[in-house]
Amino acid sequence: MINPNKLAFICCVNDAKLFEECLAFINALDIPMGIVVDMIPIFDAPGIAVGYQRAMKQSNAKYKVYLHQDTLIIHRKFIEDIIHIFRNNSSIGLIGVIGAKELPENAIWWDSTEKTGKVFLNTGRGIDLLDYNPIPYSDATHSVVEAVDGLLLATQVDLPWRDDLFAGWHFYDSSQCMEVIRAGYQVVIPHQDSPWCLHDCKIAAISYSFQEARGIFCAEYSDDRKTTGITTGGAE
Repeated sequence: MINPNKLAFICCVNDAKLFEECLAFINALDIPMGIVVDMIPIFDAPGIAVGYQRAMKQSNAKYKVYLHQDTLIIHRKFIEDIIHIFRNNSSIGLIGVIGAKELPENAIWWDSTEKTGKVFLNTGRGIDLLDYNPIPYSDATHSVVEAVDGLLLATQVDLPWRDDLFAGWHFYDSSQCMEVIRAGYQVVIPHQDSPWCLHDCKIAAISYSFQEARGIFCAEYSDDRKTTGITTGGAE
């Protein structure tokens, strides 16, 4: 039975040192009274969607926060704010911290002209602030988007991760956003006074597997193009 007062952090792990730091920041967060917090590391997943699906099925937490092992949550009231947004908006299925209001034709969210949200990014050459189209403050203010970055995905509804399509490490995040929208829920990015997260991701090259996953994503969600603005296309 789903526990409405429980939140689980879920993380695919292949680097113990990164995960240890991620966990230290989670342990430093304020926990609202009456909320139970769980941590579910997945150590042997062949891909992120596979690992997230496995963890989702074993957790009875209503609220689940899927995050990268190199994501550091630096907003102390993160748990309180996430739960507040969800409890006051039953139509919201997924919350992220940075993404795109509308995906561009190539389906790569950071190429969109409608980016929003913010995050600190450690590229290995220092820490940069990514801050796109700031969301004004008001109670539970958020911006409805079509895709968010997988560095952090918080949910209050359990929908299958498309591990049948995305077996690796790419486009599982945009896919899950599309699945949430298909199910009739909203994907949103909340107002952040300052970034809630630091993504210690360094610089990653675009690989063939990324382009292959992009082609799968575009083909699967071509029927959604009137709301996503994406077109079909294979790997380049």
